[in-house]
Amino acid sequence: MPEPGSKRRILEIGPGRRPMHHRSQEGLQIDPDQEEYTALDQPINKFEAAVWAAAKEKYGASIKLVHGDRANLIGVDNESIHELVALGSHGEDDPNMVKEFDRVLQPGGLLRLGVGKNFEQQLLLTLGQQLRTRGYDVLQTERLEYNYFPSVDAPHNPYVVITFKKPS
Repeated sequence: MPEPGSKRRILEIGPGRRPMHHRSQEGLQIDPDQEEYTALDQPINKFEAAVWAAAKEKYGASIKLVHGDRANLIGVDNESIHELVALGSHGEDDPNMVKEFDRVLQPGGLLRLGVGKNFEQQLLLTLGQQLRTRGYDVLQTERLEYNYFPSVDAPHNPYVVITFKKPS
């Protein structure tokens, strides 16, 4: 929980052109009075998409766009993030990524990992196992139906968002 008078800090890793898509399919949706949002992505040209211009216009200083690597979160202070979102994790087995996520999340912070339905078990066996050994618990599993790949002519692609909680 943020200190009184401060905003809840959200860091999203690799949002591409679909920021926080577990909240909305209509572009970035945050509460600028309560939340600060930082998007971190490796190919910086992804921030040239129209969704980011709209987000900057709508939210101004409440959002930041930064170039970076999810396995090396340079510039993100230790235990400074309330919620970390990585919705394209695909069950990758990367101990450095888990170490960095753990480093920047505050005690009691939330980690949301998202994958296509077919990758759920892989995520739980790789990143999920690494997180459990660090004391993280699964708080919630959301099964969503929406067009995650808008260029594909399919109305819905099953998607899973698993929320882990860092120990306090």
